Amino acid sequence: MATALDIIRDSLRLTGSIATGEQPDADETSESLRVLNRILEFLSLDNIVVWNQSVQQFNTVAGQASYAIGPAQAFNTVKPIRINDAYSTVNGSDYPLTIVSQKYYDSITLKTQQSQIPEKLLFINGNQSGTITLYPVPSAIVQISLNIDVQFTSVSD
Repeated sequence: MATALDIIRDSLRLTGSIATGEQPDADETSESLRVLNRILEFLSLDNIVVWNQSVQQFNTVAGQASYAIGPAQAFNTVKPIRINDAYSTVNGSDYPLTIVSQKYYDSITLKTQQSQIPEKLLFINGNQSGTITLYPVPSAIVQISLNIDVQFTSVSD
């Protein structure tokens, strides 16, 4: 994956500011980073989202179905735009989690059913955080891996 410095170098080469193989100096890099962050800010103000995929791991709590996800939440990370896929890891083996809709989750009659391995994941995206609900409810601590899309708000070198 390209880093901020890669984007800056490529941009400076494309504009002819530096030659192929040449490295930008510290001032050029610093100024270009400020410009890149301003561009991201302007895009965000126009509701144009620049996103990045990230894989995040979290541990569940035995007997708990729902978890807030976002800054300073139970699953503490940047608030996801969406969850692309997920899996749980139990005793060294990975088990896929099927991402379901609210309608599907609402049709489950016994939402408190517990199992060592959750099979379904409902993601509700809120303003400041989201909510993840697992079914069946994990009966033990389980590691959950989420492939999420997160919004770029700024980059650093």
